[in-house]
Formats: sequence, C-alpha cells, structure tokens
Amino acid sequence: MYTSKSFTIAFQILFNLTYLRTIPLVQNYAMCLTTFAVRICWSATKTRLFSTKTLPSSCTNQISKIISENKPLTEADKPMFKQYWEQASHQFPNSKTILPDVELQSFSQFIRNNEKNSSTVRSFYRREIILNKENHSLMNSISSDLKDPLDFCIKDSLSTKDIAIAADLFVLYYKLYPNEPLKKGLVSDIISAMSFQDPRHDRLHLLKFLELTKVFKRHNEQLGLTTAQASGISNKALSLKHSSTLTKRILTEVMYNSKNSRMTSRNESIIAAYRLIERDYRSKNAAGVFFTWKKIATHYQDLTHHDPTILYMILKTCMNSKIYRYVCKDILSQLPPKYYSNNSLILPTIITYIVKTGNLQQAQELMDNVNNNIAPENIRNVFQTRMCLSSLLKMHLKFNDSQGVDRVLKQIHEVFGQHSQEDFQAIVAHILKDKTLDNIVKAVNLVSQIPQARALLAYATIINTIVDWQIASNGQFDQKSKHIINDLLTKAHQVDPMHKSSLWSILASLYIKRLVHHKNFRKPHGPEKETMNLDLAKLIFLKSSSNSNQICTINPFEHSSPQNIILRISNKNKIILLRNIASGAIKGCRKDIFLWCCAELYNSGVAVKELILDWHAIFDYRFRSSKSLENIKLKDQLSISDLPLIKNALK
Repeated sequence: MYTSKSFTIAFQILFNLTYLRTIPLVQNYAMCLTTFAVRICWSATKTRLFSTKTLPSSCTNQISKIISENKPLTEADKPMFKQYWEQASHQFPNSKTILPDVELQSFSQFIRNNEKNSSTVRSFYRREIILNKENHSLMNSISSDLKDPLDFCIKDSLSTKDIAIAADLFVLYYKLYPNEPLKKGLVSDIISAMSFQDPRHDRLHLLKFLELTKVFKRHNEQLGLTTAQASGISNKALSLKHSSTLTKRILTEVMYNSKNSRMTSRNESIIAAYRLIERDYRSKNAAGVFFTWKKIATHYQDLTHHDPTILYMILKTCMNSKIYRYVCKDILSQLPPKYYSNNSLILPTIITYIVKTGNLQQAQELMDNVNNNIAPENIRNVFQTRMCLSSLLKMHLKFNDSQGVDRVLKQIHEVFGQHSQEDFQAIVAHILKDKTLDNIVKAVNLVSQIPQARALLAYATIINTIVDWQIASNGQFDQKSKHIINDLLTKAHQVDPMHKSSLWSILASLYIKRLVHHKNFRKPHGPEKETMNLDLAKLIFLKSSSNSNQICTINPFEHSSPQNIILRISNKNKIILLRNIASGAIKGCRKDIFLWCCAELYNSGVAVKELILDWHAIFDYRFRSSKSLENIKLKDQLSISDLPLIKNALK
C-alpha cells in the first residue's frame, strides 16, 4: 500500500518532468518517469470520491466506461470528449466531472496507454485537474504538492509540445475562475513557444494567440510581448497564405500588446499615424507611407521605440521604389546592429533591401554585424525562420554565391521539409535576370518539375518577363510566348480554381500595364493616337470591381471578347492598376480618363499631395535622379504645373 509520502514523491517527479522534457538527452527518460509517476499517484488507491452533482450528459457515462474497460481511444470517441468538455465548462461549477467518479487505477491505466499517441487524452487529464481545482480533498489525495494546477498543466503541456492545448487550458482556467489574477509568466511561456516556426500549426497557434489577447482584454491588461515574441508572432502572421484578414488582426494585436511598443504611452496622433501607415502599406500606396512616416520619424529620440511592425511596413514599402529607398537607408543607419540582428521581422527585411540595392559590401557588413550581435538563443527563432532563410536565398542568388544558395536550400529543407513559393520564385527570377528566350525556356522547364501548388508565383515571374519583353520589343506575342503563357495559366487555374493566389492579382496588373502602354496608341499611319485601349481599361476595371466575387478570366491576353474580361481586383492592386491607367491617359492625352483615375485614387484613400508626388516620381527624370525627396517639406511644394508633360497633355 502506498503512503501519502509516495504521492508526494510521485508528483514531485511529475512536476520536474516539465523541465526534463525540454532537454533532448533526457526526453526518453522523462517519458519513462511520467509513466512511473502516473502509475504511482493514480493507482495508489481504489477508493472513489463520489460527487452529488448532476451528470452533464450521457457522454460522461460513455467516457467512464471507456476508462474502466481500458479501451483504446478511437477517432470516433474524440467528439464525445469535446462534447463533455463543452458541457462541463458551460455548467461549471455545477457540472459533474469524471475524475472524482472513476477508479484512479483505471484512470491511470487509460492515461498511460493513450497519452503518448493522443493529444485528446493529454488534454483530458489536464482539463480534469483544472475543472476540479476547488475539490481540495481530491487534489490532496493526488498530491499535497499540487498547489498550482494551472502552472502544472501549462508546463506539462509545453513539455509535450502541446502549445495549442496550453493556450486552451489558460483560456479555460480564466473562464472558470475569472477573478483569479492573471499569471503573466505562464502566458509568456506559451507565446514564446508559439513564436517558433511550425508550418503545420502556425495558423492554429495564431488563432490561439487571439484567444489569449481576449482574456487579457477582459482583465483590462496587455500581454506585454517581448521584442522576440512580437517579431516571431508577426513573422508567422505575415507568412500566412490567403489570410489577409487574420494577418491584419494579428499584427494589430501585436502592436498593442508589445512591451517595447509603449502603446500605453503613445499619444493619439502616433496611434492614428500607425493606422495610416498600415492602411497605405496594404494598398501599396508608397507616397502615403512616406508622408506619414516623415511626420512621425523623429517623434522618439531612439528609432527602436517605434513599433517594429510599423518599421517593417515602412521598409517593405519603400524598398520597392527607387525614389523611396533612401528612407530604408536612413532607418538602417539608425538601428543598432544588436536590435535588428535579434529581430525576426526586421532582419530579413533589411537583407531583402540590400538585395534590391545590389550592394555587396553592404551585404558583407550586415552579415558581419549579425554574426557579432545575434544572441545564441535567437539563431533558431530569428536566423532560421522561413522569412529570413528566403531572404538569405535571394541574397546568395543576387551575388552569384552558388555554395551559399546550396547551403540555404538545404537549411530550408531541413527546417521546413519543403521549399516555399517565394523560394522557387527567387530561383526563377535569378534565371530570368537576363531576358533571353533560352532563359525563359530554362525557367519553364524548372517550374514544370515543381509541384504546381508551389509554382504559382514562379509562373507570375515568367509571365511578367514575357510581357515586359513584348512591350520593349514593340511587337505582339509570338506563338511560343502565347503558348507558354496559356499553358502556365491553365495549370494555375487547375490547381487554384477559385483564384485565391496572388498570381491573379499580378496577372491583372500585367494585363492593364500592357493594354494601356503608350506604344499601343500609335496608328500605323499618321501622327494621331488611337486610345480606345484606355476606354477598354476603364470598362474592365469597373466591371471587375463590381464583380469581385466572380472567377476572373483565366487568360485575358487571349480572350476573344476583351470587353467581357474580368480581372482580380483587390485593395492590394487597385492603386497600381489606376496609376497605370492614369499614366497611359497622360501619354494618350486623355484628360477624361486621367481625371477619372484621380477621382478613383482619391476615393481609395490616396491624398492629392500623394498623387502629385507620384506623378513627379513617374514623369520628372530630374526629380527621380536627384535627392529631391529627402528635401521635401510637408507643405504642398510640388504641383502639376511643374510637369510640362502632364500640363500639356491635359489642356
């Protein structure tokens, strides 16, 4: 017969396992101890502790029967457990739970037989502990050391990498015991575990993150995310595919729950500015991001006091346009190496910026700084994230470092098991940096060997190259190019029939760019311009915007009735499309189309001064080639009258 001392020893072992399991060399040993500890503490007595409470439902009897008969848990049994949890928590504290009403030896045997292979069972025994927290006689009969059930359950869950279960238990605990003080250390442990890249569970973990934020909101408190946690969660959110709404929700919560974001001390003007930057970032309005950032850049003496998610958005936006890249250079010059080397959101963005500039010396200096400043514990959760490895791949490709490319590709495969669309797109873009027919054929041959679901962005890169080539050559698509485009888009439609991939938004931009290019306005004979394509572009834009839920045209380049073409138009490409049409209208001397575009852009949130800045960036070569942007005051210094091309075209 086991004594109370046996219980104490057993549960001390069980508590200590939460730490042992984190050490790889003792994981197997810890598992053996778990079985031993559970066997001791649950089989120590066969006495039942009967409850007088009402059973939640018949599923309780069925679960008790499974336990008492020691049946293996099947997939068909799992919904029954979930139903029991819902009812037990809903009827709490008047619900009757299973733990007090079964033989502990049977319970122990059932857990031992199933916990290794069933997260449902692991969640089950942890929930039972939380549900029975107030049953002191039961808790004492298990162990006199079980003083903090939540602490035990969370750490036990994390030790078995049940991160989602840990979050569920935390949420459940404060649903059942809302007056208990929040245990911020435990939630910090959960979020730190969530911060690591886990492609199979990233979306689930982010949803659980939102549930944790709700718990803290109910208590009028903030999570207080560390820089590593904030950047890790943001990194995950930005890596999601086809989940723009969820990504936005996550980034918003990260912004307001970060320790170093100092949101509680930010005034309303800074918060409003951040929201403007986020909106313009999502709609690809670089001028809007620039003007807002110029207003608030020096608000803090230390640039790192700005929210890292906002810094990411500014860097990401400005690096894609040569005229705004000085903003990236300015930000980089003010960020300490220790800051960006340990931030999984900022570091890959800086690497991508350097790839855009093509500055090998700057790349070498950056990597030296990273190697000297990155903390050992951040090598995995910063340097080996999907985003960072993809950026490193682009860097090695840019500077023709074949060994570096091989090394990074191997790392990506080891960490994530497969390469992403962005990885394949980077390789294809590298092949096509010299636009020749041979390189296009090489790229097509490469993507034919890639799983189609991961080749869509690479398809877009090939089509973009062909369209640019066709525009530059001032001719029609040749038969070979037509065949390549049609073949790629047909394959894309087969794997993505609902057209959710960003490929279709890119396709819309490419089609409009080609349609309204000024070379298409020339008549075979005479100086007059034929600008019906501008009217067609306006018609397609309006028709596509009003049919946003309709499947877009698979291959608009080969459509027999252009007036019936439907393009994928979203907030992400609307401004780009309108700017392209407006640019064509200026060169085609179509004042009506230009003014319509300006009105649409204004209604989409682009301010007048932002439009004027864009026109200067597009049409004023001297403005683009100088450092005029750095010296722009926030007053409306620029004017359409400064641009003779536009002024004359709109007479």
